Amino acid sequence: VCGRVCPGFCMMQCNRSELEGPVNVRALERYAGDHGEAEILAGERQNRKVAVIGAGPAGLSGAYHLARLGYEVTIYESGDELGGLMRTGIPEYRLPREALDRDIARILDLGVKPVLGSRIDHEGLHRLAREFDAVLAASGLQRLTSIDLGVDLGSGEGRVMQGIEFLDRARTHSICVEGERIVVVGGGNTAVDAARSAFRMGASDVRIIYRRTREEMPAISEEVDDAIDEGISVDFLVSPIRISRDESLRRLACQRMELGEPDDSGRRRPVPLAGSEFDIPCDRVILAVGQAADLSLLPPEAEISKEHPIQSEGEAPVYPAGDLLTNEGTVTAAIGCGRDMALVLHCLLY
Repeated sequence: VCGRVCPGFCMMQCNRSELEGPVNVRALERYAGDHGEAEILAGERQNRKVAVIGAGPAGLSGAYHLARLGYEVTIYESGDELGGLMRTGIPEYRLPREALDRDIARILDLGVKPVLGSRIDHEGLHRLAREFDAVLAASGLQRLTSIDLGVDLGSGEGRVMQGIEFLDRARTHSICVEGERIVVVGGGNTAVDAARSAFRMGASDVRIIYRRTREEMPAISEEVDDAIDEGISVDFLVSPIRISRDESLRRLACQRMELGEPDDSGRRRPVPLAGSEFDIPCDRVILAVGQAADLSLLPPEAEISKEHPIQSEGEAPVYPAGDLLTNEGTVTAAIGCGRDMALVLHCLLY
């Protein structure tokens, strides 16, 4: 999986770039994953049970390492398949299902038990903390960020929708965008994936608008280049304001931006330019402007920390992992955090 969807942070910083080019770690990982035949064995059983909440990259990574350490691991997943957003939110042209299934099979072969269709809420967490010796909570970023575009279309046609929803419906072939003019709002991988998927599905025109510049765009650079090469337009320093409908024609009103002082993220804050509004005719708007963790799973007073688990009296410790803990938003970071928190759990529990 990493060999296909990792942003390649190490490659961006590789000092070989000053010579013939960075070491292509991503391609090496992809080759190893596709052709490696090494046998992976579970560790000697410790007679201790760990529940993992969420079968995305962090949960699967944590389950893998815990099984290697000898724990009896059960994964609880709300969906009907394992993989989380790796399955529902990354297009198959970037992450073939057989590659994802192969990685997951290697984890299940270690004795990890999946429980599908099981959404764990706050009460469910308390139940697991009484039934298991520890819990690894890797529920990811469940809350989608939205934008108020000022008009409730009220048609029930889903003409303004979230990028994650669009990608999942594209995966299941339950949406048709053939001949449509589509505007995607956002600058991350979800925005680029949604735009490229819509283009492949026959949209007549696809445009990405992003309120910062190319330098601040968090999407994988090669994916942005490929999108532009395919014919997808990218408008930088543009932000949406509202959507209106005139008979059958929809228009997305936008305004141009300039970069001001840095905000809390360290990036320069987009500032509207007066008198710069313009309209983009469109049939559908796809929002991909970010996600956040749903902390309602955890006790209200819980402090999320890498060093200290969350624990209620008479219950097993709960270790947050992945985006629930870090909010970093990449598959690679989630896999690494799942491993790290599995080792923290092991050190504190053992």
